[in-house]
Amino acid sequence: MILFARRASTILYDILIARRDDRPFLLPANVCPVVPLTFLKARRPYEFVDIRKDSYCVDHEVVLEKVARNPNRYSGILFVRTYGITADPDCFFRRLKELTPALFVIDDKCLCVPEVKGTKESAADLELYSTGYSKYVDLGWGGFGYLDEGFSYDRHPGDYDSGALDAITAQVKAALSARRPFEYPDTDWLETAAPGITMEQYFGAITSKLATIRQHKEKLNTVYRCNLPQDIGFIEDGHVWRYNILVREKEQLLDAIFAAGLFASSHYASLGGIFGEGRFQHAESLHRAVVNLFNDFRFSEEQALKACEIVRGHVEGRHGL
Repeated sequence: MILFARRASTILYDILIARRDDRPFLLPANVCPVVPLTFLKARRPYEFVDIRKDSYCVDHEVVLEKVARNPNRYSGILFVRTYGITADPDCFFRRLKELTPALFVIDDKCLCVPEVKGTKESAADLELYSTGYSKYVDLGWGGFGYLDEGFSYDRHPGDYDSGALDAITAQVKAALSARRPFEYPDTDWLETAAPGITMEQYFGAITSKLATIRQHKEKLNTVYRCNLPQDIGFIEDGHVWRYNILVREKEQLLDAIFAAGLFASSHYASLGGIFGEGRFQHAESLHRAVVNLFNDFRFSEEQALKACEIVRGHVEGRHGL
């Protein structure tokens, strides 16, 4: 079954409402905040798990141990392919299903290259993609997914207020900045209206952009690869969404990049202590070091070269040029 909505989080919300269950979902501690926001709106509990320090995705062994120890405790897991990595988690999904066949497994590929195809290929129950702002294909809106046949799926439309979305986004950013618990206000922040175009038109818009996006990303990734020190590199398949590097004193580097009239980002903070209890060592360590260098159409080859100069200066101890 192919699903299509204004946002990927709308699909997630509809799935959570359809599969009403009081048992918690397992989420990686460095998941995008919109995910726990969606769980809170759907009134579904969740529990965070730390990531692995080698793959930056949720720790397989910790999850398997939790599920094996208590096979009936959890209703599902949302596996995020951090920064759009291409590593294949199907073996992990199958092991989970062997332990608890009813566990609902979501393969969150929102930062991956969107795959327009006829059917689901992942061993998960749901593959989820996004074409919203800053995603691999940025249409400014839209999400789609591939759901196993046999699962129920219905839309749950409600009121939407863009001002409510702006407000809750600001509240989340403030909580993240202060590292304090976030208090969820149930407002009309989630856009649940049906898309204004057909699925065929939507998929056509995606496929028409893929080749030029891929070419541009490969060009800028080559600039970064050839002009940055090798020892600050990310895992090999970790440059799909952005070109990611790991540095010390990253806030100084970000300040230098912005001071030069450029921009970079710092995503995937640990949500432990903000959207839930606990501290998560590897999620926190990743966020302390990672800088996402842009490789989309908001960034040119000239800008990428200038960013490389600034990064090299920072790594060499000059903290910017």
